Amino acid sequence: MKKRSVLLAAVVLAALVAGYVLAATIQQIQAASYLAGAEAGYRQAVLQLLTEAADCEPFDVFSGNTSATLVNVACLGT
Repeated sequence: MKKRSVLLAAVVLAALVAGYVLAATIQQIQAASYLAGAEAGYRQAVLQLLTEAADCEPFDVFSGNTSATLVNVACLGT
């Protein structure tokens, strides 16, 4: 009977440890996915700004209630 109780306790402990490791792994995957998405969005925004600036025309950018008109300074001398 004592041997069975020890075995049961070991199985329960192993299940708890496996659950903890699985939860930590899932959390790391989610964090990495979030960061990859944020970096992709950042790259896309910068690429869009560079594309707009290449036309040598002023263009507007917005973020919430804030806006600005930007122009490529390399185009000012032409």
